[in-house]
Amino acid sequence: MAQSKKSGSLHVPLMVLAFLAMGGFLYWLSIASEPTQFVVAEENGQAQLEPATSVSLVAFGDGPEEYAGERVRIPNVRVVQLLGPHMFWFDLPVEEDETEPFLVRVNRNFVDEDMQILGEDVITVTGTVGMMSDSVITAWEGAGVFTEEGQRGEVEAVSVFLDADEVQIHTADVEPEEDEEDPPGDGTDG
Repeated sequence: MAQSKKSGSLHVPLMVLAFLAMGGFLYWLSIASEPTQFVVAEENGQAQLEPATSVSLVAFGDGPEEYAGERVRIPNVRVVQLLGPHMFWFDLPVEEDETEPFLVRVNRNFVDEDMQILGEDVITVTGTVGMMSDSVITAWEGAGVFTEEGQRGEVEAVSVFLDADEVQIHTADVEPEEDEEDPPGDGTDG
């Protein structure tokens, strides 16, 4: 019996020692640990976008793939065909008197959801030039970019596109500058 009294008397000091050891460990953790920083991404903010390089429509037509991965601003683009609220085509001049359709995806994370782009609108479009791939098409499909049947098939034939994060609508009555034959002169020769 004497032995059981001895072992019972050690419970209280061992319990106090365990609490002190746990308290010391937690104090050490609070001193040694680094604080966690949370980064909040601004979904609709323009602040995170890099500056855009201004490129004329003609210069962009000389080789849009040269701008892959860059953010560009192209003024005086005439919308020729809409593909729902998220995409449209414009005519890209590739050679003298020749154009080919160029795809623009309107990134609604940046561009106002209520903005309506109409066929024949003249706009200034800013965005990142991207190379089309199966993963891009799959991501667009998951994001609901394709709103009508057949749009995916049209997009699959594209190799380069513009992911627009800013669209400025001018008006459907304004002619693009590149289409002007003779710019107005000041009346002087030379």
